[in-house]
Amino acid sequence: MWLLDTACGPPTLGTYSQRVERITNTIGQLPARSLKPERIARWQSDLLKSGLASGTVADVRVTLHQVLEIHPRCTVRVVSHSPHVDMPAAVYDASAEGYIRFVGVEISAATEGPVDRSLLGAFVELMADAPAGRVADLGCGPGRVAAFLAAHEFDVFGVDVSAAMVVAARNAHPTIEFEQGQLTALPIADASLACAVCWYSIIYTPPEHLDDVCLELSRVMAPGGYLLVAFQAGQGEGLHQANAHGTNLPLTSYRHDPDVVIRTLSGTGLKVHLRALREPQFTHESSPQAFIIARAEPPQP
Repeated sequence: MWLLDTACGPPTLGTYSQRVERITNTIGQLPARSLKPERIARWQSDLLKSGLASGTVADVRVTLHQVLEIHPRCTVRVVSHSPHVDMPAAVYDASAEGYIRFVGVEISAATEGPVDRSLLGAFVELMADAPAGRVADLGCGPGRVAAFLAAHEFDVFGVDVSAAMVVAARNAHPTIEFEQGQLTALPIADASLACAVCWYSIIYTPPEHLDDVCLELSRVMAPGGYLLVAFQAGQGEGLHQANAHGTNLPLTSYRHDPDVVIRTLSGTGLKVHLRALREPQFTHESSPQAFIIARAEPPQP
């Protein structure tokens, strides 16, 4: 686990004290964000276990609170480089070519059913009511949703945790911008997205980390902006593969409970406007598919 501040970009190696110093040196640029005591406690434990911080839990607690006292409006975030982040990146780096042969580089009837495609189309219509700004395909893979949105003349870009997928997306869609990043540390400025799509990109996030993802999504959405999230539905159970996509690498995906996702989005200020659930349709599907459209609360007149 790494401490990371919004202004400093991707996490870098270094001592815990160096990272705290980087936070304190740039904290004036960061927005206010509440920091729950239970989250601080979890970070303290994770930092100590990871070896990125030394000393006792009390030492880490003192350091965190010193930062918060000196800079009370700071955002202190922990970016997880645990297996649920690293393994999807490794699997898709190793299987990019085969994965693209399976899903293609465009939204199509081969992998999206009529309901899926109609919801994407409805989302495009909703975007007419969104504020001006850029649109993001978050967890973009080879840029399929980004290409769909670009075809409707939106200023779109994509972000993916896999470097190989970013390269593939750039090759397939050279007029669209793609960069590497993860859902809990998006390389995107606060309140800058008019709309965003997470098309099956939260399926590798364990249920206990959904709040971190939703907080980050809330951070980047502009007031009045729309968010579309698609995922495999269930009760939060994990499906472990020992040989994911033929890579001989392990990977666990999660079937999220739609009610939990809705509560988590709502808890970060993203108001849910639509919930849809369809039964499995394709041979590669073994659970219902869920779709949620939420909106960052627009400014009051």
